Amino acid sequence: MLKRFTGPRSGRPYSSAVRAGNLVHTAGYTGFDKDGQVPDDFVDQCRLIFEKARMNLERAGSSLAEVVSVNVYLTDQDRDRDALDSAFREVFAAAPPARTTVEIKGLSSPEKRVEMQFVGYASREASE
Repeated sequence: MLKRFTGPRSGRPYSSAVRAGNLVHTAGYTGFDKDGQVPDDFVDQCRLIFEKARMNLERAGSSLAEVVSVNVYLTDQDRDRDALDSAFREVFAAAPPARTTVEIKGLSSPEKRVEMQFVGYASREASE
């Protein structure tokens, strides 16, 4: 089974999440709110990302508790790695997923400091 889930920014040439069998792969999410505003605080950007991931994983039959791995892209590891660890502890305190963290030159706008892509296990049927 392959099912694609689109997000509020439909019209772009990608899916917000794709379920393939019992795995859900998300797009890369950055930390901006529904009005397109990016918080200055790094952990707040992470919280917005986790909320987007939660919504899309749940639509596809998974959850943050079932995240298997996360790819993280940081614009400055020296500055933000400790804050990233703190944000992960908020969400994945009991059972952290596998994680890859790489530093990149930049994201779609200079105020964005982090992007994350998730893979989750789908233990139930998709909601749409």
